[in-house]
Amino acid sequence: MYFNNSINLLSGMLGEMLSNFLTVVPKLVGAIVLIIVGLIVSKMAAKFVKNLLEKIQIDKLGDKLNEIEIVEKSNIKIKFSKVLSMVTYYMMLILFMLMATDVLAMPAISALVASLFNLIPNLIVAMIILVIGVLFSEAVRKMVQATLDSLGIPSAKMIASFLFYFLFITIS
Repeated sequence: MYFNNSINLLSGMLGEMLSNFLTVVPKLVGAIVLIIVGLIVSKMAAKFVKNLLEKIQIDKLGDKLNEIEIVEKSNIKIKFSKVLSMVTYYMMLILFMLMATDVLAMPAISALVASLFNLIPNLIVAMIILVIGVLFSEAVRKMVQATLDSLGIPSAKMIASFLFYFLFITIS
């Protein structure tokens, strides 16, 4: 009697595990397909954005930033077409990951990916403010240095550099 109950219990547990596994497999396959499609679509969109931005010559703004002393000393070459295409790639990839986690019916992971996706616009705005801050600070630095040089002040470069960093920190 005890042996029969154990077999029935074990059989029921195995049946439930098999049933759960069979309901998860289609969801898992769907999520994997979404991720693969997401990778392909994201790469295509990033390439399209990069080509579009190169055609409108947005990299000229990056060249202006690369000429600024603080950027030049950091050995970072800013190329906006590449940066924005990467942002597009990862934004779309996260969107497809969000869809895949929804297919898997995992609310905790879906919420985490959704919060990550919602963070991207804030990062883009922060990047724009940083670029505008650097360009504005550099323009003021050049203007102040030219003015102080024309007045014959010997520490014109130091004063202009101090003003640049002050404005950069304040604005950004």
